[in-house]
Amino acid sequence: MPQAASHPPHRILVCFAVKQELRPFSAFARRSNNISTCLTGMGASNAEKHLLHALSRSSPTMVLSCGFAGGLNPSLRSGCIVYDADPALAISDRLQQLGGVHAEFSSIDWIITSSEAKHKLHYASGADAVDMESAVIRRICKDNNIPSANIRAILDTANENLPLDFNKHKTDEFNLNYRGIALDILNNPSSIKNLIAFGIRAESVARKLSKYLERLLISFC
Repeated sequence: MPQAASHPPHRILVCFAVKQELRPFSAFARRSNNISTCLTGMGASNAEKHLLHALSRSSPTMVLSCGFAGGLNPSLRSGCIVYDADPALAISDRLQQLGGVHAEFSSIDWIITSSEAKHKLHYASGADAVDMESAVIRRICKDNNIPSANIRAILDTANENLPLDFNKHKTDEFNLNYRGIALDILNNPSSIKNLIAFGIRAESVARKLSKYLERLLISFC
């Protein structure tokens, strides 16, 4: 495990890939001496780099991989909270009591944008939801004997397409090229309405996830 720094560790490290996922939760985290956050960036390579850096600076007793997930199981609605947790955490009952649904996750290194691709991945993997970071985060935690959980909110359901193919605008570092997205929108003005609606939904889902995490973690504050 990376060498911990001498300053007092946070007990819980909560990881998010992008600022939109983290923003609603950040105020709650700042009020707690026992919770810290890590913005990993998108994709496995970014998640690995930033998590290892965070672990070199503190020694958490629990790591949560959080944020959005795409639905693969058609029964999961947008806004549904899905989770998978190590038994050592002993929080599965609480996760369920708060309305979470236990799920199997698939982690892939691209943004799955079509309902057809989601159905194929669901059939091939048996997974209920898909994200880009949780597999590597939980592997690192397992290697370092840190209990972990994946707690996600379904953003897009199994039966819907994303309003834009974001993979076309993903850099080698798994950042989004917003200039390319803007040009794509200019060339396809009909997508603007759907993108605005998707953005509004993302903000709402992020707030719902934050409230769920706050209710889960309030006893640790």
